[in-house]
Amino acid sequence: MFPAHFFAITKKDDYESNDTERAVLVYMPAPAQASQTIVLSTIQRLPISTNLQTGLADRIAIEAFHRIGIQAIIKKIPARRALRDANAGLHDGDLARIAGVTRTYPNLLPVPEITWVAEIVAFSKNQQITTPDWTSLEEHRISYIRGWVVFENNLPDTPMVDKVATPEALFKMLKMDRADLALYEKDGIRAAQSTAKY
Repeated sequence: MFPAHFFAITKKDDYESNDTERAVLVYMPAPAQASQTIVLSTIQRLPISTNLQTGLADRIAIEAFHRIGIQAIIKKIPARRALRDANAGLHDGDLARIAGVTRTYPNLLPVPEITWVAEIVAFSKNQQITTPDWTSLEEHRISYIRGWVVFENNLPDTPMVDKVATPEALFKMLKMDRADLALYEKDGIRAAQSTAKY
């Protein structure tokens, strides 16, 4: 289980407080003009985020910013690009990531509020495969979505690992026997199932 947090972007020298205070300040800035808009990227899908911005994290972010007079717009962007763009300041933040992304993306300041707990699982067509820990994955052909930091931090970068761009591509790898295991977030399987026949 991996808790997912809101992450916001700012240049670290914009604030003269410690990291924890900065994270809170970015998420809850001083009252703003009603016309102010913030753009957040997300890689999440059902039930966490939807195209209509009605997912769990969408609603939390939109309401939180609304209460301080800021309109939040949430855009779907591929995982790695979302982090790079937020870190570079091309948009205002990245919605719902696990802790630890700041090691690679130092301009992202975590907001210490957990929005939900993601259950990471391994999907397989072979019912004999067991995956009690990260090391048990090393002997299998693995596929996961590029930019998912939890996998990048815990798996070796070997020829046995294929990174794809979308959940649909992930499960296609499994269907075509190009991967033994598809690593993904348990609740997210619904999004892939709803858009493709596996």
